[in-house]
Amino acid sequence: VVVDSAAIRAARKTRLRRAADAGLNELGRQLLESINNGDRTRLAALWPENVGDRSIRSRFLGFIKDFHPTATLGGLQTPAILEESAQSEASLSVSWRGNFGVSRKATATFTLRLQRRGEQWIPNGVLLTTKFP
Repeated sequence: VVVDSAAIRAARKTRLRRAADAGLNELGRQLLESINNGDRTRLAALWPENVGDRSIRSRFLGFIKDFHPTATLGGLQTPAILEESAQSEASLSVSWRGNFGVSRKATATFTLRLQRRGEQWIPNGVLLTTKFP
């Protein structure tokens, strides 16, 4: 029996890419859900304190508490997949009522990150990458 190692590697790479795509989509869904439900505990778990600027994280969590925004996915970029990690940029359209009940809207861009463990991709955090609001 002849084993085509190139075909096996290509199939494995395809399988890992599909799993990373699914993992990033799920992470994006969890991010949206935590914002829309005002679930700061879950959002804080998705965005660990040691990832990025703590003051930006704190301000965004405060924004969620104070303004109860809603978010929709504006887009998810094609993921960058390395051997042990994957990431993608997600743009979210965020709406809320500002001072005096005035409707406000802005775009927030997050980096979604996964880490590979064996054949599994696990969430490695989200990070706000644009100034918001």
